Amino acid sequence: MLDATQWGARAITGRPAAGTPTPERYEVPMLFLMGRYDLHTPYTTALARFERLEAPLMRFITFERSAHFVMLEEPGRFLMTLVREVLPLAGGAKGFAPMPEPPVRR
Repeated sequence: MLDATQWGARAITGRPAAGTPTPERYEVPMLFLMGRYDLHTPYTTALARFERLEAPLMRFITFERSAHFVMLEEPGRFLMTLVREVLPLAGGAKGFAPMPEPPVRR
């Protein structure tokens, strides 16, 4: 039985993961959103890994005032990063309609 990491590697690369080294070439965009002070996923380790990858689009985005939870520690910058970097990869916002204003209760 494959664990989640092995399954993910096989799903992305099309190669079996058990007993094979992690592939260096991916056919999908790779975005790393890293907090500078992350102790769970050390910044320098993540940067070294990123530099060994090849992908059609690659971005290593550093959150200078964050650790592991960039979405909580820099929520505004995280949201803008999603809008500027990830949303275009998902086809933009053309499939989304604005939500109607909630009714005002009196």
